[in-house]
Amino acid sequence: VAGVAMGLLVDPDAIADENSLILTDILGFEDALGMMDFKIAGNEEGITSIQLDIKNRGLSIGAVRKTLEKAKTARSHILGVMKDALPSHREELSKSAPKIVEMKIPPQMIGRVIGPGGKVIKALIEDNGLDSCDVSEDGTVFIMSVDIEGAEKARASIEELVSEDGKGPFKKEAYTGPMPEVGEVIKGARIQWVESYGVFVEVRPGLKALCHISELDVKRVERISDHFKVGDKIDVKVIDVNEKNQLKLSRRVLLPKPSPEETMAAKPVPKAKAKPPRHRTRPE
Repeated sequence: VAGVAMGLLVDPDAIADENSLILTDILGFEDALGMMDFKIAGNEEGITSIQLDIKNRGLSIGAVRKTLEKAKTARSHILGVMKDALPSHREELSKSAPKIVEMKIPPQMIGRVIGPGGKVIKALIEDNGLDSCDVSEDGTVFIMSVDIEGAEKARASIEELVSEDGKGPFKKEAYTGPMPEVGEVIKGARIQWVESYGVFVEVRPGLKALCHISELDVKRVERISDHFKVGDKIDVKVIDVNEKNQLKLSRRVLLPKPSPEETMAAKPVPKAKAKPPRHRTRPE
């Protein structure tokens, strides 16, 4: 597709006809001082789009016909030069060209992909080297990146996020690798997402498990999002595996125990009870 901007020199109060001076491929000052900016784009088969601005009273059919004919000649010349430089389109995009990966998630899962304060989606962008990641209200996700591998990794991460509870369109495949044993310590487990009751970490590629809020620290954790975010890496220990092969993890057991002084300092000081006001009676 090629395009050209056509101009016009005519009296502002006149209606242009086929005898008016029509300019081809106008420059900025010709656009500013002229009476018309008629942009015409298309290919060898015909016109694909037009856009017209005029300052004079109008254009006759003859003026429009003459403009389109001159634009076709210019467009054919431009297309010929383009074809000489590149006879056919490339089979693959340039490595430096931005790529867009589009996917669809259930609208009710948008909050999980964005995360509190945008933490999840920001981590997706940073971890995978994305240019951007936008989520529409209908659940359409646009992943933009020069690196297509990074975009595909981000897509896979989003699929895991929305399919973890089995309600999304992407069914999660069951983990078939070796299960960690009780007592095993997993170093640098990456936090996949954060909930109010705990954090989900990647124990093995494809295997996620919950570290409950009560097992995150030796001290009481009021708000998890104040201390942990998606992408953080923590050390956890497997302290139990139930009959469904669900892991119970603990970070707390790997931390040094606080001293008695620290334990006392961490306890909230009870508020003193307010004494009831004393009522005095005046002698009569």
